[in-house]
Amino acid sequence: EKGEAVPVSVVLPADLDTPLSAYLKLGGSRGFILESCLGGERFGRYSHVGTSPVGHLRLDSQGGTLWRGGESRRLDGKPLDVLRGVWRDNAVAMLPGEPPFVGGLVGYLGYNCMPWFERHVPDRHASDVTFPDSEWLLCDDFVTLDSRTQTLHATAIARPSRHGSVAQALADAQARAESIAQRLLRPLPPEVYAPAPQATGELEVKVAWDRAGYEAAVERVKEYIRAGDCMQVVLARRFEARGAPPPLS
Repeated sequence: EKGEAVPVSVVLPADLDTPLSAYLKLGGSRGFILESCLGGERFGRYSHVGTSPVGHLRLDSQGGTLWRGGESRRLDGKPLDVLRGVWRDNAVAMLPGEPPFVGGLVGYLGYNCMPWFERHVPDRHASDVTFPDSEWLLCDDFVTLDSRTQTLHATAIARPSRHGSVAQALADAQARAESIAQRLLRPLPPEVYAPAPQATGELEVKVAWDRAGYEAAVERVKEYIRAGDCMQVVLARRFEARGAPPPLS
């Protein structure tokens, strides 16, 4: 009634399901699996899966681009301010008894985002449209696996601001949650058990940084450590190859 978004969930038994089986049953083409490792109730209780984002946000050093409903919108400004603004616009009220994740943004900040936090770190990398520095999915429909209660929560977010009334928002979210639950109740199709196809021929690998340059950088880092300028440096070489198996495999 306050106009805030709230989660609407259908709860199912999860004795025979895993995060991977839930992901496959949902059958989306893009999504996420946030899988907790074994660690008891405190650290490893919940895993989260989603395959149908309502949009996505791609950040760059000048701001970001938001895609939603087939339309794109440019958001200029500091990238972290843009991220916070989109997060606030998609905030969901926390209700008693709900898992701690209630949708919103799921994504990553890559190493090249360090200058956004630390102004003394130079940004020397050219932008790469094939692998953005930071990208986020907007998630209003998702599944939570609770390892303590062995249940699946098929959840949809009710957003009154996108409907004519609170009742319409709740009815829409309930229908979406029940649709997710019906997909989770179906058996997995046999083809998901097929092994990934084997690559044929020699895999051509392209290296972005030659060995001599990389080794010279390692020696330079050692000098920084001896001088007390740093404790640890992650030096990464980028490898590219075509013909790799599907990411899920």
